[in-house]
Amino acid sequence: MDTSGRAWRSRIVPDYISLFPGSLEVAPFAGATRNLCDRKEVTIADQESEQADFLSHSTHAAAHFTGVITDDFTSEFDPFSPQFGEKFAPPDLPVSIKDWKGNEISRVYADHWGLTTA
Repeated sequence: MDTSGRAWRSRIVPDYISLFPGSLEVAPFAGATRNLCDRKEVTIADQESEQADFLSHSTHAAAHFTGVITDDFTSEFDPFSPQFGEKFAPPDLPVSIKDWKGNEISRVYADHWGLTTA
């Protein structure tokens, strides 16, 4: 706790996202006064201590994947296809991304050549 009795310092959110300021992407809460989350206020008694654990919240891991959908029983005979002479790649198929419980998190679609990116 600082000497003024406040646990949080305030700051004015900049107009653009500070991670990539050159992108000129407007920041959420631009111009608003928000509290920084770099302090933790705790109440302790005489001869007690407290751990300042700022990372106790769960954070989703970022992920990126690419893939190819192919049909093992069919060959590609279109000379303009990237898969010419190889296995056929069915176009525009949905690819579902699910969590460990089977709940759909996101859905992407393959492109015309069977490639997916998410």
